[in-house]
Amino acid sequence: MLLIESIDAKGMGISHDESGKVIFIDGVLPGELVQFEIFRRKSSYDIAILTRILSSSPYRVIPRCKHFNVCGGCSIQHIDDRAQVAIKQRVLEDSFYHIGKIKPNFLFSPVYGEPWHYRQRSRLFVKFLQNNDKVILGFYEKRSNHIIDILDCPVLSEKINTILNPIREMIYRLTIRKLISQVEIAVGDNNVSLLIYNSYSPSKCDIMSIVNFGVINSVDVWLHSSNNSIYRVGDSKYKDTSYSLPEFGISIPFRPKNFTQINHNVNSILVSKVIGLMEIGPYDNILDMFCGLGNFTFPMAKIANKVIGIDIDDSLICRARDIALNYGMSGIVNFIKINLFSLNNDFFNRLDHFDIMLMDPPRSGANLVVRLIASLDKSRKPRRIVYVSCNPHTLARDSSVLVINGGYRVVCSGIINMFPHTSHVESITVFDL
Repeated sequence: MLLIESIDAKGMGISHDESGKVIFIDGVLPGELVQFEIFRRKSSYDIAILTRILSSSPYRVIPRCKHFNVCGGCSIQHIDDRAQVAIKQRVLEDSFYHIGKIKPNFLFSPVYGEPWHYRQRSRLFVKFLQNNDKVILGFYEKRSNHIIDILDCPVLSEKINTILNPIREMIYRLTIRKLISQVEIAVGDNNVSLLIYNSYSPSKCDIMSIVNFGVINSVDVWLHSSNNSIYRVGDSKYKDTSYSLPEFGISIPFRPKNFTQINHNVNSILVSKVIGLMEIGPYDNILDMFCGLGNFTFPMAKIANKVIGIDIDDSLICRARDIALNYGMSGIVNFIKINLFSLNNDFFNRLDHFDIMLMDPPRSGANLVVRLIASLDKSRKPRRIVYVSCNPHTLARDSSVLVINGGYRVVCSGIINMFPHTSHVESITVFDL
């Protein structure tokens, strides 16, 4: 038997055996008494499989998805919505305490959104089973490269669920069906796009089948070729898929492979929350690091004097410049392509002074950026930094640099529940000099 002590950042339950060795186990909650079987032994820990719940937590719920026990997508769907967020809040606090050795002055209330059918973008894996003469389309199983054939997913947008079977049938008709490994579906305000990953050029007959699928299902179809380029198939009447930020009167077009948040509703709330926390004045100059398509840049430009957006992705920078031109913001916003993971020591000294900085880095964090900021003279440092994070561990690491080396203090921090039923922790943290 095991008594579950806590939940880690990946949604795994944590316990210890009689010798004190750590055991990680899926599908449990703190306080539960369970029976288990060891799945994998390591020198410092074991991974176990749940076999029976002897004493259940009051926060346990019945998962809505029939694939929950085997699918590698959602990891905490067995936990009540509010308890999920409480666990994520604890992961954030523990990361600050154990990794960063710091404590925020204030934790704001978590931000919630709709817990079901929120996912507007998804990558699904494809395989043609020759023995069964069928195409399967879905997500990987837990701890496996086997694909679960998904007919309906409760976290995917209804628009995505509606076209899953038509996609499956379309791929089955293609001569290159064995060579298609995955597809990416994105839902926008105006249409749905589909990107097909294929390692071999489709025949004319295949192209006709793909075009017909797009026409019948009102889907803008793209192909991803073996040389890593993408191109639209068939009718060019489609405008690029877009998402809107209604509070700021902005619509941001995007194409397949362009990074966008998967939860458009919570993204709108996130942007509003970030802009409010930045406390931008009309004379402020802003630096937006890891700006992407300008998810935060354009709302900031509605208020600030000048905004510089920086990102490594050339395609995103080019598209962001086009959006700025379309909105008549070219005199306020400047987008620059720079690799923020290989900056030199005088990077910030070459920039005009900026008053506030926003960072929204990938999971690896922004360690080099914060180290360079921390090394600046006080007169050159931004008075406020707002850090949007999707990884509490790298956030805590970077926060420690800003506080200990840079002289900043953590004003506030909190959870944005961007990914319900998964262990992913999205957060906002504010630093002041």
